[in-house]
Amino acid sequence: MALDEEEGWQVIRPVPKPAPRVKAGKPLSAKHWGVRTRRKAPRRSGRAIDRDYLEAVRALPCMMQSPIGWPCSTRTEAHHADVDHGLGAKGTDYGAVPLCRRCHREWTDHAGLFKGMTKFERRTMAARWISATHARLLHAPPVGDS
Repeated sequence: MALDEEEGWQVIRPVPKPAPRVKAGKPLSAKHWGVRTRRKAPRRSGRAIDRDYLEAVRALPCMMQSPIGWPCSTRTEAHHADVDHGLGAKGTDYGAVPLCRRCHREWTDHAGLFKGMTKFERRTMAARWISATHARLLHAPPVGDS
């Protein structure tokens, strides 16, 4: 602020701010301007994909139906319960277990029967489910055979 004197009074006038300095640097990328660039090659996760195995898992009853008699009436889904992967990454298909739609939703939402379970309890339960699914598939007839 600058002080000026007018007729015996001190008047405070604002001083303009200096212009911002522009740093020399990289030019703005296409992403900055809202232009989407196409990826050269699709990403490959490297995880094992076995559609026949998933079909066999979906043919099994829900894992929650047998131990506690939970009323599962909808068809089962292949829940990827494998715990040896990072957050947000789907595990291999060989770590899939059959869960009905409701149990699958409650597991992923940490609700219903699974509410309040610790991380250790969830991992232990998932490991038991995977081994039980493998045991069921070893003793089950192949899918599609009568």
